[in-house]
Amino acid sequence: MSADDTKDRGAAEEAAEEAAEAKIETAETSEEKAPPEAKVNPDQMTEEDLRAEFEKHFREQKVDEMLVQFLLTLTNLAYIKMGLTDETKDAKDLAQASLAIDAYKTLLETVKKHLPEQDAQALAGALSSMQMTFVKAGSE
Repeated sequence: MSADDTKDRGAAEEAAEEAAEAKIETAETSEEKAPPEAKVNPDQMTEEDLRAEFEKHFREQKVDEMLVQFLLTLTNLAYIKMGLTDETKDAKDLAQASLAIDAYKTLLETVKKHLPEQDAQALAGALSSMQMTFVKAGSE
């Protein structure tokens, strides 16, 4: 992986992470306010209790926050599938990288309407970086 590829990946991941952090900051703050006794060990819960906790979590979760997190996941997956590092070259699968990038682009079109302009621009910048890096990966 060249220094430019590393910089492109770093910039794309940073932009996606900043947007994700901005969207989930409120959710994390509310979780931190929960009293320690409210947190239960999942190993000590029944299946019904686990299901209820899972449902409660999703009732409180905002869809746009989850979608931004998924965009970050797609970013990481695309770079892994590009196989540009020694650690990821054995996972290189450009068809899968392309699918991750296409999914990111499609999802971004939907979610950006619900984001602050700055976050939407950061995520669009991450997409551009991924696309440019993908072209480089295809030529190697």
